Amino acid sequence: MAAESDQQDSRSQQVELAEFAEGYVETANAALTDSAALTEWRGLFADSCGVCTNGYETAAAIQQAGQVIVGGELIDWTSSIRNESGDTGTIVISGAIAEAEVITTDGSSVNRYPEVRPVTVVYTAQRQPDGSWKMTSGQLVQ
Repeated sequence: MAAESDQQDSRSQQVELAEFAEGYVETANAALTDSAALTEWRGLFADSCGVCTNGYETAAAIQQAGQVIVGGELIDWTSSIRNESGDTGTIVISGAIAEAEVITTDGSSVNRYPEVRPVTVVYTAQRQPDGSWKMTSGQLVQ
């Protein structure tokens, strides 16, 4: 009976982590062009997640400069979940970063970036005291 309960807890945690991963990617994608989503994204990761911080700081700097990112979203992505312990999980997100262009408000191109494929990032997520999840580390592996 205890083993069955542990399996249910594990499946429940995997569902939570999968939902968190989906929300994380959707928020990060929206943060490229939306300042409210940028603020929300910052709440989804700890300072210790360098990959997260780099992406956030890039989007924030572009927005603060009054520029706009066109494209650049994570596309064609999938995630897989591995449980490490009750409060920690590993999330592997794979996909592609869409072609992007940074433009000024008058439409002048500042920079262009080609599509990057494949991209795989292995994240560690930690359950917070309030029950939510936060990315605590991330490593780009492709």
